[in-house]
Amino acid sequence: VLQLRLHDVAPEGTPDDCKTVQDQLDSLFLPLIQATLNVDDPSYNSVSWLLFQTGALQLESSNTDPASDFEKKLPPPSDMPCEAKPSKLYYAYYIHANLNVLNSIPVSYTHLTLPTKRIV
Repeated sequence: VLQLRLHDVAPEGTPDDCKTVQDQLDSLFLPLIQATLNVDDPSYNSVSWLLFQTGALQLESSNTDPASDFEKKLPPPSDMPCEAKPSKLYYAYYIHANLNVLNSIPVSYTHLTLPTKRIV
């Protein structure tokens, strides 16, 4: 299980390279996608190993905002500043979308076949 901790950075301590939620998503998913597309590249060995070992994601958030905030008209991740601290459901929606992209990369393209376990 890979645990993602949301909102760990206080607004005054936000790094310059993390201005929006999209920056956070990019920092998580771009290496994963690159490792998936470049399986034979040794520079991605540790990321490929992490991908192969990960069976689930768990989101942890210090934000106590109710999930109903998601019903509001919220900006896309590229326009949502990190300091806004959107709800966990907001992150879950965009993480799910990125996981769908990651999982849609054809196995034949990556030359990687993941073992499957039969559940009896």
